[in-house]
Amino acid sequence: MQAEAPILLEDELDRLSQIGRAIYEDKLKAILEPAYNGQVVAIHLDSGDYEVAKYSRPAWTALRARRPAGMMMVTDIGPAKIDSLAVRMLASRTHSTGVMRKVMWAAWRST
Repeated sequence: MQAEAPILLEDELDRLSQIGRAIYEDKLKAILEPAYNGQVVAIHLDSGDYEVAKYSRPAWTALRARRPAGMMMVTDIGPAKIDSLAVRMLASRTHSTGVMRKVMWAAWRST
């Protein structure tokens, strides 16, 4: 039986988003863009490890297999395609209800 995901407060989501943004901008953007534009990247926030795939679930699953513990995020590579408010609302809802075990913060890509 899997443990329930903790409920993250807005301040914690913002802090984690900043970590993810820094990893993407400082380490991954130059590696991934433009060659992988239109795909997604899952990022392990503690290590900076990442996985690229066409869709979020395969990227998430592959990275979680390598990094079973710690927070992760998934975002678009290249120009943002997803409305930031909608993604934050989805991430908050799915994370707090335990419906999905992932949090997607593509939102920060459009800021």
